[in-house]
This record gives sequence, structure tokens and C-alpha cells, in this order.
Amino acid sequence: MPMQQRKRKWKLGLPSSRAIRRDAGAGISLGLVSIPDGLAAGILTGVSPLAGLYGYLVGTVTGALTTSSVLMSVQATGAMAVLIADVPEIRSPATAESALVTLAVMTGAVMLILGVFKLGTLVRFVPNAVLTGFISAVAVNIVLGQLGGITGYTSDASNRLGRAVDTVIHVAAFDGPTFLVGLATIGLILILEKTPLGPLGLFAAVVVSSAAVALVPLESVQQLRDIAEIP
Repeated sequence: MPMQQRKRKWKLGLPSSRAIRRDAGAGISLGLVSIPDGLAAGILTGVSPLAGLYGYLVGTVTGALTTSSVLMSVQATGAMAVLIADVPEIRSPATAESALVTLAVMTGAVMLILGVFKLGTLVRFVPNAVLTGFISAVAVNIVLGQLGGITGYTSDASNRLGRAVDTVIHVAAFDGPTFLVGLATIGLILILEKTPLGPLGLFAAVVVSSAAVALVPLESVQQLRDIAEIP
């Protein structure tokens, strides 16, 4: 019996070719989607898009080396990005970098302490209605915060709601090419995600729209190179 158990464990330790193909496919899919997602997380936070991309690079490796869960997925969360974007020091170019590092270290320390004392189970006591409301509020904040990017209109209002209202009433000031590219990208994402591409529809839509903007001279459409230089 012990010999059978040892043989079974050894067999489980060698992944099959089918498992390798599935893991490779999942890894490639998540890796490709993480590129635009990471860049978007940096923009949503209010810092350089590179910060979001580097966060994925460091976070994925660190997470893989420090956890044993096969269900782990390291990614930026919209809730955290929205909260960070509201920190005054983040909005100032002079203090944004140091503030972001400080927040990252503090957040990691708090999460580590909560994990050591097994306090993650407290989340089970949060009602689903509260979580649904929280997630919905985050989604609304994200949409309101990106109206300027998709319309090409910059509002001087002091908060997201004010900027959203100001943007809506200034439709005539929208940049046409920017607005059309934004709508086309959203439409492509919705269509391609229903095809066999599945989650890769997001990546494909971003690639197609980015290639179109690069090939067609649309000077008013802001590109990534206009925001940050990627080494």
C-alpha cells in the first residue's frame, strides 16, 4: 500500500502533455491580456502606464514563488486603482512615484499581517449586497474617470461626477477621431469576446485599433508614446 501511494504521488508530480498544453495556453492568454490591462491600470491610477505594466511583471513572479495555490491570478484591481487615484500626492508629478511606492509597501504589509493572523475569513461575513454595491460603484467610477480619454475633451471640474456632467454638456467639443476610435474599440471587444477568441478578444481589439491608429495618420488621437516612453 505505501508503494502504491508513492507511485501515485510520483505520477501526479509529472504533468501530462495535455496539461502542459492547457497550462501554456492559459499562461499565454493571461499574459497577452495582461499587457493592455496593466497599461490601463496605470492610466486609471493616474500614474505612468509603465507602473501598471511593471506591477504585473513583478507581481506575477513574486506571487508564483510565494504561494502554492493553482488558482492564483495576479492582476490589478479597479477598486484599488480608483482609491489610489484619489490620493492627492499621486496626482502631483513631483510626489507620485514616492507616494506609489509607499502605498504599495503599506498595502503589502497590511495584507501580510492579515494573512498571518488568518483574518481573511472575515470577508465571509460581508453580505453579497454590500459587495455588489461596492463593485457597481467602482465600475461607475471607472467609467466616469475615462470619459475624457474616450472623448478627447478635458474638463476642469474638481471631481469625477462634475467632469462627467461637464463632458456630456460639451459634446460639440469632442475630438471626432478619438471618439470614433474609442467606440470602435469597445464594439470590437464586445464582438470578439463572443467568438472563439474568448478572453483574447480584448487583446485582439486593442491590437487592431492600435494598428489602425498607427497606420492612419490621426494626429489628434493620443497614443501610448505620447504619454510614456517604453524602453
